[in-house]
Amino acid sequence: MTSVQEVNPVVRGIRAPTSLQSLSSHITEEITQGVKKPFKKVIDVSSGDPHRARMAPISFVCQVLAPCVYPELLKERSLPLDVRHKAEKLVVEEAWYKSDAAHSEGPLWGIMMKLGLVLLFAAYVHGCGNPTYEPSLSRVVNGVDARPYSWPWQISLQYLSGSTYRHTCGGTLLTPEWVMTAGHCIGSRTYRVVVGEYDLTREERYEQVRGVARIVVHPYWDDNCLSCGNDIAMIKLASPVHLDDKVQPSCLPESGQIVPNNDPCYITGWGRLYSGGPIASKLQQALLPVVAHSICSRSDWWGSTVKTTMVCAGGDIRSGCHGDSGGPLNCRGGDGRWYVQGVTSFVSSRGCNTPLKPTVFTRTSSFTKWISDTLLQY
Repeated sequence: MTSVQEVNPVVRGIRAPTSLQSLSSHITEEITQGVKKPFKKVIDVSSGDPHRARMAPISFVCQVLAPCVYPELLKERSLPLDVRHKAEKLVVEEAWYKSDAAHSEGPLWGIMMKLGLVLLFAAYVHGCGNPTYEPSLSRVVNGVDARPYSWPWQISLQYLSGSTYRHTCGGTLLTPEWVMTAGHCIGSRTYRVVVGEYDLTREERYEQVRGVARIVVHPYWDDNCLSCGNDIAMIKLASPVHLDDKVQPSCLPESGQIVPNNDPCYITGWGRLYSGGPIASKLQQALLPVVAHSICSRSDWWGSTVKTTMVCAGGDIRSGCHGDSGGPLNCRGGDGRWYVQGVTSFVSSRGCNTPLKPTVFTRTSSFTKWISDTLLQY
């Protein structure tokens, strides 16, 4: 067993365990507790710049990560199911390459780096959906001002107009570097993302502004066919945001998960307060009970416009409105965490509050794999 002293000062500085096995257990424990540091330093080395470890990349992976950290993490059953399955598949591939002496180090290194990124994503997600400031979950009709910073994953997507930036859509922070929004929110404009935002008309010192490094719109999104679905996009930030009590990621649901009918979920955003009205200055929230697909697809509701990759919520005088697009449908899971079960997509052309025309969201669980693959690819 290689000793920690042979590895890296960064690794060595983490409470100085005496062996890699105890280091592995320590990192795993911190991940399961949702601690962001100091385990993050080790994971950063594994998935970012292994040369900082003063070891050849393949040596660092084979001597430190593969035998110690990764297997320990895979024992943690509370990791998101999609992440665990993908990581387990990569471990199998890694073992196959490792057993075949004819293969070069290149393929093995690529596989292990992918595995490192999967588990890095899992580490961030593990602390998701737990706001420091609990939302005020009133059941009042129509939208109300949200409690400040109680939806810490809500972002404002803004575009450059002249010399100023203007709010256009919402979105959801999934990791310190990635935001999810709607495909129809994306065009040829110059964008920026603001996290830690509450009142759009005031500077409150907690905002973090980031440029955009890359935008990945779903390959099957069609601007000319909103009802065809796939209304989802991922935004990679130019630099990671700092996670604190006002900026935290939301949780992603497991692939294929269906939210039950009448589940009390909440839409959040700075959308228009009513059709044709002004954009809200303070972040709004509204209770939108989920409407099952079997109901929402009835002819007197949305009919065939609504696909199984969508989720409906609301249907009375509460709804999303223009400016809420791309923002989250927040639903509390059985574990007490908040999950982004939908991406706000469209409302009726007859108005935001049309009866029997609930707000339609892209069903996040239909795209969990695409989201994970996007994070791995870029």
